[in-house]
Amino acid sequence: MCNHAIELCKRAKVSFTAIEPGSSGNITRHRFIEKYPNVVGYPFIVISQDNMPDTTMMGVTELARLFLKNGLVSAPKK
Repeated sequence: MCNHAIELCKRAKVSFTAIEPGSSGNITRHRFIEKYPNVVGYPFIVISQDNMPDTTMMGVTELARLFLKNGLVSAPKK
């Protein structure tokens, strides 16, 4: 899990589910790799919205850019 991604979701007031493939109660690593074969690192982020295809991204930077673009968080003025 990535604490930065979790904190960013909390700041944006976006509900989330953090999983750790292979850990107790979560998807197995094998099943995760079958579902997302191109994942090469973590955090791997999947955004699911009703009536829209899933959006996937690698890393907190992409997530922060998306939240900034949608006005869910703000960045300090320089």
